[in-house]
Amino acid sequence: MVEHTLIQVKKTTRAKLRGLRIMPRDTYDNIILNLIKNQNK
Repeated sequence: MVEHTLIQVKKTTRAKLRGLRIMPRDTYDNIILNLIKNQNK
């Protein structure tokens, strides 16, 4: 269940950030990884 939630967070976050089109693709991944790390605290 947690895995599924993380996948959803990845998808929605990436979609939002991609909509902004400010940062390169690898930056998206870094932001998503940071979000996941913060959730695990």
